[in-house]
Amino acid sequence: KHSSWKAGIMAVQVLLALPAFSQTAPSLKEILDSALVIDQPLQNKELSVELSKIDQERIKDAYLPRVELDAKGGYLYSAFNLTSPAFALPSLGLALPEQTTNYRLSGFVVTTNAKASVLLYGGGEVSNLKKANQAKINAETALLEKDKQEIISQTLTAYDQLGMLKAVKKVLDGAEKRLQENKMTAEKAFSYGMITAYELKKIELAQSQLQAKQREYEGKRRLVLLQLHVLTHIETERLELLDVNLETIATEKQVSADRKPELQALTYAVQAHQYQLKAAKTWWIPKVGASASLGYAGLLNGNLQSKDPMLLTGKPLDYRFDDLHIVPLVNAGIGLKWTVFDGKEGISSVKKAKIDLKIAENNQRDAQEKLDLNLRKTEIEMQISEDQLAEKDKAKEIAGNAMKQASEEFKIGLIKSTQLIEAENDLQQSEMEYAQAIFNQRRAATAYLKAAGNLNVEQVEK
Repeated sequence: KHSSWKAGIMAVQVLLALPAFSQTAPSLKEILDSALVIDQPLQNKELSVELSKIDQERIKDAYLPRVELDAKGGYLYSAFNLTSPAFALPSLGLALPEQTTNYRLSGFVVTTNAKASVLLYGGGEVSNLKKANQAKINAETALLEKDKQEIISQTLTAYDQLGMLKAVKKVLDGAEKRLQENKMTAEKAFSYGMITAYELKKIELAQSQLQAKQREYEGKRRLVLLQLHVLTHIETERLELLDVNLETIATEKQVSADRKPELQALTYAVQAHQYQLKAAKTWWIPKVGASASLGYAGLLNGNLQSKDPMLLTGKPLDYRFDDLHIVPLVNAGIGLKWTVFDGKEGISSVKKAKIDLKIAENNQRDAQEKLDLNLRKTEIEMQISEDQLAEKDKAKEIAGNAMKQASEEFKIGLIKSTQLIEAENDLQQSEMEYAQAIFNQRRAATAYLKAAGNLNVEQVEK
């Protein structure tokens, strides 16, 4: 009994511990991966790539045999005239004049046919279209990377906002502690008549303003958590456990924007138009195919009648037959289709393909220049953000020393509470600006990596 009681206690402890293990804060990698997985516009573009892959399979299938089977049945009625020439048999003393007779044929007709055909040579059109479509798939896949980098940037901004809010909370908590200590000093000084009631109220006003900032912080944090939940679909309870410490993002020098997804997509677009031009130029090349068919034709309950009497019998023809079968009907061979003149349609297609190619090449060159310029721009902006961070760090240190000095001088009555509050506000402002400078450096570094086409989960986790 004692051992079973201990086992029961351990089971209860394990069950109570399970929620604690399940409610863990997500890592940055989990947050970014979740944002990439649940983004519906990205999913739709991935589906578009799958549709292009289906088109690729359809182009490849151009050389597969086509097999068709058809069967038909219906009632047949036909009328026709047949003229028999005049002829004579002198030995028999028989002479037959020319005669035109009207005949009518009726009955039920049944036909079946199985046909197989295959393209043997497409003049180079199929192979070029296949290469053009593959280049299109590569371009669409490259643009997927562009969207992924945009999602990473957007989600990382929300994540960094949590880190900045944590820094704000630290500033507010430090200010609250200092104001509480200085208020105790002020109250003691007021009791001795060393300061006025106005000076004491100034410290109380500063505390009230600080409480308003605390409430503002709580509201902003709830909004950022809600935004992260929408971006990632991670439970809000887990996101609330995040403890984000902002640090600068170290980046290596990016030489060129060649890895930029947009530029890669334009390069593939040029390739696609080159192959489309080659495909258009094949309009005049003969296409060769082979085909074979096996068929059956039957006439059921047939009736052949003539309107006029027959010469030999003197009576109208009325011949009935139950079944007439024609089988097999076999046809096999190789065919050639050569478009000698298509009303200048092929020539117009070539001209259009040349213009489309020229447009794609112009877009590629224009994008190369602009993306290289943007890379240099983001590099300069990142350097500026790092310089500003160093300045804000120095200003924070100066403001911290000034606050310490002001607190000591306030205690011995050398300065008034208004001067103390000014020093406190300066310190808060410098600490806020330092946190903002770290946030700005991370934004500038993210933009720099994205401008080079190197923004990914691994880079921002370093």
